[in-house]
Amino acid sequence: MLTGSYRALFSDMPPMQNGKDPETSEVIAYIAKKLGDAGKDPSRATSVFHNIRQPERGIIDFCHASKTWKGVHYAPVA
Repeated sequence: MLTGSYRALFSDMPPMQNGKDPETSEVIAYIAKKLGDAGKDPSRATSVFHNIRQPERGIIDFCHASKTWKGVHYAPVA
């Protein structure tokens, strides 16, 4: 999948935590679901996370204050 496709799927991801164990990670579960919904292989969620978390990709960011990952275009609904 191309980076642009990842951007479309994940740049609006809400804030969530990534645990040390991929089996219990909110981020990995979210990515797996979005991949599955898009007809892609959800078992690649961990690999996709490592791809999209790279700062130069501009897809998701880590917030040190809240210890969460979120999409760069995420905007909470008011």
